[in-house]
Amino acid sequence: MKPTRSSVALFGIASFIVLFLAAVLVASLEVRAVNGQEADATKTPAVANPQPTPVAAAETKPPEANPFPFVVRIDKSALLRYTDSEVDDKRAVDQYVLGAHAVGTSRTEGEIRGALIPDSKEAAFDIVFTGQSATKTVGRQEPALIYSRTFTDFKCTHRINFDPRRGFIVAGDADVEGTTRLVYDGFASTRDLGRRLIVKIAERKAGQVHEQARLIADRDNKKIVRESFEVETERQVRDANKGLDLVRYINRFLGEKTTLQMFAKSSTDCIHIGIGPEGEKYAPMTELPPSREKSAPVEVWVHSSILGEPVAAVMKLATPESKLSILEQTKILGVLSFSAPKDEPALDMALQDGWLVFALPETALPPPPAPTAMTTPTATK
Repeated sequence: MKPTRSSVALFGIASFIVLFLAAVLVASLEVRAVNGQEADATKTPAVANPQPTPVAAAETKPPEANPFPFVVRIDKSALLRYTDSEVDDKRAVDQYVLGAHAVGTSRTEGEIRGALIPDSKEAAFDIVFTGQSATKTVGRQEPALIYSRTFTDFKCTHRINFDPRRGFIVAGDADVEGTTRLVYDGFASTRDLGRRLIVKIAERKAGQVHEQARLIADRDNKKIVRESFEVETERQVRDANKGLDLVRYINRFLGEKTTLQMFAKSSTDCIHIGIGPEGEKYAPMTELPPSREKSAPVEVWVHSSILGEPVAAVMKLATPESKLSILEQTKILGVLSFSAPKDEPALDMALQDGWLVFALPETALPPPPAPTAMTTPTATK
């Protein structure tokens, strides 16, 4: 039987109603879902899905198991051989002060000492120059002559830092502290006529400008002391870098192009410097490699982790915690392709708890530098 038009119409209306109700239901569900998401956004979820840690950020081993692989120990005696000296510097004075032409001599006496800084977070120490600079001059301001002396007690301090690529470097300008005294020894005249009056006037004027003249003498004396001390400090640092040559070891074992990080720990007796590639996480140097029974003035400690398998194999054949024989040292240096220059004494090498120790004993260090016109060497204390 064929469907009638009325039945078709009814079927069409029923289908439309079903589709309309389905659409309303779907729209209602979408609105509820959106409202639910907005509501959930205002609440803190009880349990968040953990995000995976990037592989690159994950540590392969705990920090306490990762020491700085390169450690330098510098004893106080190794530094003082380059810094400690006595000063006795004599110079001519020829200058104009407040219109008077002053001619005479100056003498600076004192001592230069190195001072390690305890509990420093940097590999730094101070070079300190203390003493007195005295002048004796005759000031000529026609027709008067003024005889005077100055005494400047001073203390100069220059900070020295360590850079793993440059060695010891001078940090900034020298700081000078001190006071100056000015004493008039007498007055005279270049003329016989009116001598007494000239002397009296000169004495009165000198008294009026005494403080001004003292400040000028204080400035000039400190300038001479500072400039001389800075030149001497630069020389001492240059000699220390040449004599200790620590940068050569750093470049050999850590690479010349590697970006480095450094940690220092110092006391009044020695400086410890820990160095490693930047980006690694190392344990703080609260515990240093154990001191050897007979430590040398300068020691370079290289951890087996950066020596490579060929050197480690040679090290395994040696007796642990002992001084290496000449043959063993030669083998290790051969594998490392590293040796001291021909004009330097051979290094002492030893093994200590997984470290290869290069020891620079007193005999391996160059002699103290020759004195300059300003200084004479002094015995290390």
